[in-house]
Amino acid sequence: MRAFHPRALCLAVLALAALALEAQSSTPSLRQAFAPYFALGAAVQPVFLDSGNPRAELLAEQFGALVAENCMKPETLEAAEGVFRFKDADKIVAFAARNGMSVRGHTLVWHQQTPLWFFSDPDKPTQAASRDTLLAREKLYIQTVVGHFRGRIRAWDVVNEALNEDGSLRGPAEGSTWMGIAGPDYIDKAFVWAHEVDPDALLVINDYNLESSPAKLDGMCGLVKGLLARGIPVGAVGLQMHVSVYSPDVESVRRAIGRLSALGLKVQVTEMDMSIYRGSEAARPVTDEILADQASRYGELFTLFREEGRAGRLDMVMLWGLSDDQSWRNDFPVAGRADAPLLFDSNLRPKPAFQAVLDAAGTP
Repeated sequence: MRAFHPRALCLAVLALAALALEAQSSTPSLRQAFAPYFALGAAVQPVFLDSGNPRAELLAEQFGALVAENCMKPETLEAAEGVFRFKDADKIVAFAARNGMSVRGHTLVWHQQTPLWFFSDPDKPTQAASRDTLLAREKLYIQTVVGHFRGRIRAWDVVNEALNEDGSLRGPAEGSTWMGIAGPDYIDKAFVWAHEVDPDALLVINDYNLESSPAKLDGMCGLVKGLLARGIPVGAVGLQMHVSVYSPDVESVRRAIGRLSALGLKVQVTEMDMSIYRGSEAARPVTDEILADQASRYGELFTLFREEGRAGRLDMVMLWGLSDDQSWRNDFPVAGRADAPLLFDSNLRPKPAFQAVLDAAGTP
């Protein structure tokens, strides 16, 4: 067998590396395609970002923003009173900085995934905290967390899911201990305290079904008008957009963005995914036909998002996850039922919806 000359072998290796880089650079990138309109991002878990994890490379290539799926929620950051743990959240923020990505903070105040001690009397844990105690804890938590990430978080979900489906404020009967103890002031104060610590961060009030429930959208518009009238520094409204292949229609989404942006605020799509089910249906095979329908719907919505981004009304779009196998919609609302709501399948391969979203950006 003829031996390779070392220089020839080196040149061959360099040539192969160049071909690999050329192939990688020609891979369609959602991040680049939508950059003229808005930052496109995804929710992540810290383990995704480990060295050698293929998800890390895919995230950096395809997305320009990240949001923590769980590790920036109060039950993780301050599981015990006064003990803050930022390790996992810092990992996400550092990865974003290395890869030129922006970060959304999710979420400061929410009636779920907040430790019970927040709402308990410090001396008598079986009793409810006083209003003053709860508000003091809220202030300390917000100022500590926002201060820790000052200048590194582009937008914060300051208050999450404060509304009922009829547009009224969620109360203790609907799970909001915040409302039950502190009253509606907890919303105003959260925005004021966050703004005091990081005046450059975009402060968001975030909720679901705003695009599909007229009553809830009315309630959000009324809530935001009141906040603005009182001088509260809310800067954007988040549409979670946990939608399905079947609903809502594009015009309903357009109307929601139009009404909210007319208040003088930015709009963000904060948690988007698209179930292949109507609701509590039994599991069924994921067929080519279903994937084609899903692709068509993703394409329609992202065409709208491109238009709204170009007009300056839509500021950011976040997908709630990277691949189908990691989605929260698996086992919900039907235990044991797998869903397929995202752009990449369980093997990180792009689905038809990926191409439809890319096409919606106007990429050749």
